[in-house]
Amino acid sequence: MIDIYDKEESSLHTWWWLWWTKSLSPLIAHVWGLIRYNILIRDCEQNRMAEFSKSKLVQGIFKADNHNKQMKSFISKAKDVIKLGKEFISKEKYIHAIVAFYAVFKLHQQNDGKDESVEGIWTCFREASIVTLQLLVNGETKDIGQNHVIPLIQDINDFLRNIHGPSQLAEQMETKSKQFITEKKFIPAMVTLNIAAKLHKEINAGDDWVRSIVSCIEQISFMMEKMIKRKQTNVLSHVISHMDEMTEFSQISNYRQLINEIESKAKKFESEEKYIASVVSFYVAAKLHKLNNKGYDSVNGIQLSVQQILLLVKKMTKQDSMKKIVLDHVIPLLHEIKKFLQMIQGSSNKVRALCEVWSSFDIGLCYYHCDEYQEYANINEIASKFMKIDFAAESQTYRIYGSCLHSAGVAYSRMGNIEKAIELYKLSLEAKTNAEDFTSDKEKNDSIEQTRKNLKIAESMLPK
Repeated sequence: MIDIYDKEESSLHTWWWLWWTKSLSPLIAHVWGLIRYNILIRDCEQNRMAEFSKSKLVQGIFKADNHNKQMKSFISKAKDVIKLGKEFISKEKYIHAIVAFYAVFKLHQQNDGKDESVEGIWTCFREASIVTLQLLVNGETKDIGQNHVIPLIQDINDFLRNIHGPSQLAEQMETKSKQFITEKKFIPAMVTLNIAAKLHKEINAGDDWVRSIVSCIEQISFMMEKMIKRKQTNVLSHVISHMDEMTEFSQISNYRQLINEIESKAKKFESEEKYIASVVSFYVAAKLHKLNNKGYDSVNGIQLSVQQILLLVKKMTKQDSMKKIVLDHVIPLLHEIKKFLQMIQGSSNKVRALCEVWSSFDIGLCYYHCDEYQEYANINEIASKFMKIDFAAESQTYRIYGSCLHSAGVAYSRMGNIEKAIELYKLSLEAKTNAEDFTSDKEKNDSIEQTRKNLKIAESMLPK
């Protein structure tokens, strides 16, 4: 962080810039000294000394015997520094921007929570959140954002928390998030909802706190829909990681009721064509199934979540522009859901293994709908090999074994490897003929006929 600040500083040394910032540069320099000193102290893990140094430096910055009398000049200066911070953002001087917004926070903090200053602190929070995400999505500055800038944001949050208390601040955060969404400030909205969720978790009164967190997650998923429409997709992975952190629930008394509520909402979102919100809701439902840990019921619930998301992917990928979204953000969630199956106790290894294979099969179809045929082939071949290892000769008795071989054949046919496709279709025919778990003779015969038809087409494509 120190190196990047120095690099930014050297590029700002033009006569125009020095003239423009002349009255504010002492404040920025002092606050940067405060931040820099805290970085060094944090590295040395001498927290008490850091707090002492911070207090002394703040006194040096303001040099005011009576803060209340000079508040007007502070607030006036704060507005100018906010403008300066935005100017830093426009020039991509993000460390300087954070320093500017943190300086404004420190100015307002001197007013001991008066209404005008609290509103000013909210402005700092919003602008600093935007800059923080810019740092987090850049590989070179991600660690700086995580280790040094987020603690500054946390300082602002802690100050607001002391003024309002956890319950009131959670409400304030949700209200502010709606304001940010209206202004199309999606990143500050996401940050405020994430903090609101943490506050709800801290309050932890009955199961209502979980519903409040789920409500925050839903709001974020709606924002993701808007971000996709506005082609602001570069930060979606970070948004999803925040949501994943928010779903680390504990101490829930009635999992089943919550799961039913969330699955009902997911289906409602689907009917409204809010597909991302629906995907996220099914993901949350799967996570609750994992935490509920009720043997077969949980395993079955997790697999059903994968199946529901597959149906959503079929609809989403009708638009070519959504295929990359599915590949980059939806399919990784599906892989995460599949891992939940391995954590369920109280169900047989055979049941878990079969559900994992079915989930792999469904994820493979998601790759198919995104035209990623190599991945489609890979996941089905791995699933069929997994079955041969775990089930040996018994693998032939399950229809999913033949289905995975058939899907791999389709993938190789699409990639032009006809010989490999024919080999897999023949193996699939044998497996489907031996399968004993089709729900009816008609289902079995239709499945076999589909593979025969594909085999015939593939054989007709071989050179004469």
